[in-house]
Amino acid sequence: MTSRNSLGMGLAILCLALLGRVSLAANDAPTKTSPVRIGLVSSLFIDVPEPLVKLASGPFNALMKEFTGLEGQLTMGGEVFEVAGRLNRKELDLAVFHGVEYGWVRQKYPELQPLMIAINKHSHCRAHLVVKADSEVKCFADLKGKDLSLPMRSKIHCRMFLDRICADCGQCSPKAFFQNVVSSPNTEIAFEDVLSGKIPAVVVDSHQLEFFEWLKPQCFARLKAVQNSDLFPSAVVVYRKGALDDATLKKFKDGMLSANQNRRGRGLMAQWSVTSFEPVPEDYDRVLADILKAYPAPTEVKTTSK
Repeated sequence: MTSRNSLGMGLAILCLALLGRVSLAANDAPTKTSPVRIGLVSSLFIDVPEPLVKLASGPFNALMKEFTGLEGQLTMGGEVFEVAGRLNRKELDLAVFHGVEYGWVRQKYPELQPLMIAINKHSHCRAHLVVKADSEVKCFADLKGKDLSLPMRSKIHCRMFLDRICADCGQCSPKAFFQNVVSSPNTEIAFEDVLSGKIPAVVVDSHQLEFFEWLKPQCFARLKAVQNSDLFPSAVVVYRKGALDDATLKKFKDGMLSANQNRRGRGLMAQWSVTSFEPVPEDYDRVLADILKAYPAPTEVKTTSK
């Protein structure tokens, strides 16, 4: 073999070796992944000022990154069927709804499936009408023309309970049924106003009632719940199959389910009034079906459509 041929062969081998190294380096480089697009309905932020809504994305993104390793891109706000439509069209990867809202949108978009629930101590929610223990009030009907407290940032199931009862017993809205619907700054002040006789009753959820019992047990003993709502399913993280690949979906689910296992995770979730993410309970569909009987979807959205 001549020196020229030997040189050519050597250059060819060198080029092949370099190409091989470049190829290996490309294969070893981490794949760039897009952020997981998550929509949150506006009903999650009732009475929350817009600047605080924007700030709320920080703790959620930190929680998601730490426990799943994934980047999140939150879309905050939007009417429930608007968010559901975007999820169905795969413009979003995931969305968070109140349980009853998910029941509504699933009737229109049956492809949407629950991934996990977000709870505040309880897998399901309930609202209560609370009065002083010695009050003669036995139900909402006894409060017609009187004042009622609905604390600021009350959850959707408290508001729906109030609307439904007023429609049933007064054939009107809460504003027409009561003399005043007072927006107490928080539940503690609302309970104190009830105990002092300033306001005859308040609507709260189970978590608020239990927290006041822990905070002020002697004051709590002077209260009683006289009317309770149906059981509402908890808020739920929803997906449409194919929007995210199975591996990413599993990574997100496993990470979020484990987020309550250390102090930092619990602290970040507390800023969203969430104590943990949990697997969808076995009775979720039953509770969902029951609540839809009492609180059906708006007529114009009941039609199933793909």
